[in-house]
Amino acid sequence: MDKDVNNEKKTVRDKVIHLPGYDAKIAEIAYYKAEKRGFAPGHELEDWHIAQQEFLGFE
Repeated sequence: MDKDVNNEKKTVRDKVIHLPGYDAKIAEIAYYKAEKRGFAPGHELEDWHIAQQEFLGFE
């Protein structure tokens, strides 16, 4: 029984969908966000996160 339960467990990694060009498109969106801010340092992760959300249609 434990064997069946372990086989049914899925990790987050198993559920990730990989899209061709995903990182490149996120980087492009994040770049334009940084450009609007005048490339002020310290917002790189925020830009990336917001770009991901926009790309995936959550914003």
